[in-house]
Amino acid sequence: MVSQVARWLRVIGVDVVTWRSDLHDKDGTADAATTSTAKSQSHRAQLLAFASGEQRIVITRDAQLASRRDAGACFVLSSDVCYKQFREIKTQFGLYARKKGSKSRCARCNSTEFATIDVEYVRTQRHEVIHAKVLETVTNFWMCVQCDKIYWEGPKYTTTTTTSDGSKYGEVVYQPTHRKRNPRTHTPRTASS
Repeated sequence: MVSQVARWLRVIGVDVVTWRSDLHDKDGTADAATTSTAKSQSHRAQLLAFASGEQRIVITRDAQLASRRDAGACFVLSSDVCYKQFREIKTQFGLYARKKGSKSRCARCNSTEFATIDVEYVRTQRHEVIHAKVLETVTNFWMCVQCDKIYWEGPKYTTTTTTSDGSKYGEVVYQPTHRKRNPRTHTPRTASS
């Protein structure tokens, strides 16, 4: 699974869709009579078709998936350790991060829209429990308008926003190593499996 690294990529601004076959079934139901191998092949075909249609790169640990004839752009991760996967992706696609503001994409749902909310709203809302110590020390909160996930810059912000190579999460800047593109207009889009 590369879902954790997908969240990290969202935090630095990369448009990432995490593939869940149960959410992408055409009719929303699974056929009990279908064998698990057939279901797996069907889900793989759906993933590859989705990625192709959206012009996304599939990032996976599954080398067999990437070697399929119908596979388009795929990148196979060599590590199963999240921070090493993150480093591999940054190196392969020429990504680096620099801090500009405190948010870019929602790590949960991939949205780019956030609303500034006050401490009183955070205290009274019931959908997400925020520790009392956070409410005492933090004054600036943001909420994803799509999934209502609440974000803030807490005391551990520096630690949690520093990657294993010392760079900061923040605005992603795309610098391809082979072709020149404008980093303001081109951000790689990925679909992870």
